[in-house]
Amino acid sequence: MRELSPSIIDLIKGDFVEDGDFTREIMTREYKFMLKNMPDDICVIVSYDDTGTPNGHLVAFKPYNRNYVMLEQAFSRCGKESAEYGFKLLEDWTKSKGFNEIRMETERQSVAARALLNWGFVEHSILMRKIL
Repeated sequence: MRELSPSIIDLIKGDFVEDGDFTREIMTREYKFMLKNMPDDICVIVSYDDTGTPNGHLVAFKPYNRNYVMLEQAFSRCGKESAEYGFKLLEDWTKSKGFNEIRMETERQSVAARALLNWGFVEHSILMRKIL
């Protein structure tokens, strides 16, 4: 289900994938800020098990001045059916914003990269970096 309360972030932040200095704490602050101040620009979808514990989530947002949605966090311990439903909700939200593209960054050879191919993602570009 799509969540609108900033407090949901505290329940799912333990499964966020960090990227260097972009830590769980920073993500938590940013996502809570967006949910509180720009709820139409962020989509947080959470799946729950039978006990009401989150067992999967998607966090996506509309980047400023771009014509796509950026899927920034995707995590699942739920079954395929729940995961498919979550992606369908994200696709519907994306279309409701007038967009027809979802982007996501992941490591090239990761399990996540291979899994995303099953959800219809294709390699779009190469992100380069130089660590100083």
